[in-house]
Amino acid sequence: MSQEKKNAANLGFNKQFSDFMKFVQSIFPDDFDITTMINALSVIQSNSPTVINEVWYKFITSKYGAEIDCGDVNFFFDKDYSTDVQNLKQGAFILEKINDLRQFVKNMNSANQQQAMKYIQKLHNLCKLYHS
Repeated sequence: MSQEKKNAANLGFNKQFSDFMKFVQSIFPDDFDITTMINALSVIQSNSPTVINEVWYKFITSKYGAEIDCGDVNFFFDKDYSTDVQNLKQGAFILEKINDLRQFVKNMNSANQQQAMKYIQKLHNLCKLYHS
């Protein structure tokens, strides 16, 4: 893939990721933890535009692509991610944030959960495109 196409895929990924975070925030507008999480992720994204894409690929797309393609939102509610992050420098913090986001989505109504899954599927597809 050309560098231009990779850049476009990453820009699309970052836009979709930001839109997903805004979607979650729109459902829980008064939740300070969501705002804090979004602000932290925005700083990470602006300082290193590919880092979230790289992490998403390593820990989500490459491991759970089949479940994402099937749209199985319940898989993500039930999955224990502790072994996925146990060897990472900030593993406990990352696991906490994964669990926070998972809980926010779990607390959504069914229609919003399906919309969240669509965001995850789009992110998955853009991530695959970037890494192809």
